[in-house]
Amino acid sequence: ILQEGDINVKGNANLSAAFIKKVPLDYPALCEERCLLSEMAADGNLVFLDQLLGIPGNDQFDKIDLLTSALYSQLYRIPATLILLKHPKVAFNDFKDEDINEEAKSLFQEFFIEIGNTKKANVREIAQGASSYLIS
Repeated sequence: ILQEGDINVKGNANLSAAFIKKVPLDYPALCEERCLLSEMAADGNLVFLDQLLGIPGNDQFDKIDLLTSALYSQLYRIPATLILLKHPKVAFNDFKDEDINEEAKSLFQEFFIEIGNTKKANVREIAQGASSYLIS
């Protein structure tokens, strides 16, 4: 139904939002079974990622896997991570498991070092003006 990806494809976001709203599926189970959230973060399907995270009850996913997928996305790591940080379901400071919390902290530390250092910055991110995301 949808063209692959949602970046700059007119109508995809509206169609997926309507589909989620009108078609009664077990979206949380579907996201978990197919690792859709991590896939969306890695592939840069950010509108879909945001929509899927917004589904009530969709909180049974591997947060570290999702974070890792967002942080290591070659083109979309900054906007994908920004989406994760805006969603309370992905509140990395609320982990009850100290090991997971430490892993998240380590991943974030490495990420911030990379995006804050122009020598380590991704050339594509610089060309696309990714630094504007850091200000928002």
